Amino acid sequence: MAHHLSRFDRFMIRLSKYILSIVAVLCNLHAASQELSARDSRFIDQLRTELALDSVQQKAVDTLFWNSHLDMNVVAHEVDSLERADISEEILNLKIAVLNQKKKDIREYRELGLMDVLTREQQTIYSKRIKPSKPQVLHFGIHDRAKCNVCIK
Repeated sequence: MAHHLSRFDRFMIRLSKYILSIVAVLCNLHAASQELSARDSRFIDQLRTELALDSVQQKAVDTLFWNSHLDMNVVAHEVDSLERADISEEILNLKIAVLNQKKKDIREYRELGLMDVLTREQQTIYSKRIKPSKPQVLHFGIHDRAKCNVCIK
């Protein structure tokens, strides 16, 4: 039966399948982008209360987090697509490493944007109480760096 279809008909069938797959991807991205993660929501709440953000700062912080959330969803979709792709494990690992770096870049860009939004006083509070920098000494375990005696020093 496929042999009886014209070239144009076969092209239209392939185009329709392609369009349907794009619509499915967009629907998945839209569904995944409806809410920030619980972690991000708690972090934004912490910023609002501990830094007493004004309305302009709150809007800017919300925008930064939404944009990074959407960017992360796109990267996550790329990872999912790669994992289903028929490529060698070596190429897969290389591409996943690139995408993991992309995630780090998104987080770093969000962090830099956040610093632009905060006043100097807020930046000081942020770096001491909310997100202290990693300590120079190596110690192990998942913990709250803001409350760790080693990290605070």
